[in-house]
Formats: sequence, structure tokens, C-alpha cells
Amino acid sequence: MNKKGFTFVEIIIVIAIIAVLSAIAVPIYAGITAKAEESQCEYTRAIAVKQYSVYKNMGGVENPDGEHDMAVLVDAGYLIEDSKCSEGGIYTWSVEEGDVAIACSVHVDLIHLFSGSFSLGDLGSMFGDWEVSDGTVINVGNGEHRVLVAGTKGEDYKITTNASFLKDSKGGYGIYYRASGEAKTLSGYVFQFDPGLGNRFVVREVNEGRETRPIASVKIKDVMDKDFDLNELHEITIDIVGNQHNIYVDGEKVLELRDSTFTSGSVGFRTWSKSTTVFTDLDVEMH
Repeated sequence: MNKKGFTFVEIIIVIAIIAVLSAIAVPIYAGITAKAEESQCEYTRAIAVKQYSVYKNMGGVENPDGEHDMAVLVDAGYLIEDSKCSEGGIYTWSVEEGDVAIACSVHVDLIHLFSGSFSLGDLGSMFGDWEVSDGTVINVGNGEHRVLVAGTKGEDYKITTNASFLKDSKGGYGIYYRASGEAKTLSGYVFQFDPGLGNRFVVREVNEGRETRPIASVKIKDVMDKDFDLNELHEITIDIVGNQHNIYVDGEKVLELRDSTFTSGSVGFRTWSKSTTVFTDLDVEMH
């Protein structure tokens, strides 16, 4: 029998193919690994921020500040262990008027003031009745309702949340941003789904609890598909840097404006009249 092996040229070709495939696969694997480590770091900090809110609401008095190893929460029993960044990043705590942010020296672009579903400890100043159910925030009863989310105070950030009416939309709902003060008399901005104003998206300023005329407004039918249902669950994104406000609904930009009246503050929710609204999955990412 004539047994023929691989020629030298064929072996070289095979080696070259393997090298090319390795050159493609290694960066992809490295990118996936880095992304997983970033996500784990982000998750660790988000859990710490939430647990700190619970700690403060339960009467905790000590404030982490600067470079800190989370020992405050560990010692108080709100974290099982001293959580760390898997890539050796140093966590820096910043606490101001009860609001907390945790930055990582490695993952500098992943500073989330809030990420995920809600717990009772996430609710800050409230006006009206609110409850947390299965990780969502819902107003209880008719009339005016306002709530600020603890730990969301910042200047430039991107807010993403989901909201929907649970019953008739005769009233409306809104998202506060750069809001400060007590819920009843807060000041800041509010983006609203406003059926009572002729089914419009609007942005208003709020001064000591009193809303101004809209500083930006558009008819919903002019920016959304004709089959847009106000009563369905919608994703709302508010991206604010400096005086530039960009607002999106379900991925579509609906409003763009410039205003610098308020430069920092927290995120919150509002409902009014007969609207019962559920808010889910809030994410507040600092720029």
C-alpha cells in the first residue's frame, strides 16, 4: 500500500490557519472575560449601595467615606464579606446628605448610583402613599404622589427605567431628575407622560413643589408609531450632561432641550389624579 503523509507545505498551511483562528479567538475571549469582571464589579457596588440605604433606614449612623473596605456594612451585618473588585480596583465611597456613590479605580466608566429592582429601603422622601411589590414601585390611591429614590443624587447621568399605567390614564406619571429637597416641596426637572395635556410628552421645571409651564413639549403621535399604546410598559431614558437634556421613549428620541436651572439632584417618580403606575428596573449611570 502507498501510505502518503502530509507534505511540509500542508503542515505550514495548517499551522497558519490555527494561528489565524487563535488571533481571532483570544481577543474575543479576553473581551468576554473583561466584560464579565466589569459586570461583577458593577453588581458588587450596586449591592453595597442598596445595602447602605437599608442600613441608614434602619438607624445606621456611620458613613463610609473616601477609600473604604466596606467594613461599616460588614460589621453591621448588611454584607457577608468585605467585597472587592476582582481586578484589584480600589472602591472609593462618597456620601453626601445620605446619598452614596461608589467609584472603582479600575472600572471608572461603570459608576452606577442605582441599578436593578427596588426594595423598601430604596425609597427616600415620599409624598402620598407608595409601596414596593416584587421589586417594583407602585403608588397607592388617587391624588398627588411623589417619591425620590435614595442614593441617586448626581449631576450628569443617564436614567433608564420602565413604567406603565395599571389602570386608566386620566392622570399621568413622570420621572424626576436633578431633584432635591423634600418630596412635597422638591425642586428640579420632571419628564411626564401627560394625557391630560392632549397626550403629550413634556418637561417641566419644579420650584418648591410647584410646576412651571412646559419648557419642552411634543405630541406623542408626532414622535411615536401610530400603534403606540400609552397604557403599555414603556422604557424611558433621560440622558443629561451639563445643560443638554436628551429624552428617549422605547429607544426613540422624543425631546431634546437645553436648560441649566438645576445642576444636580436625585431621581424620583410622580403620579397624579386617578393614575396608578408601576415603575420597574431603574438604572442611574453617572457620566
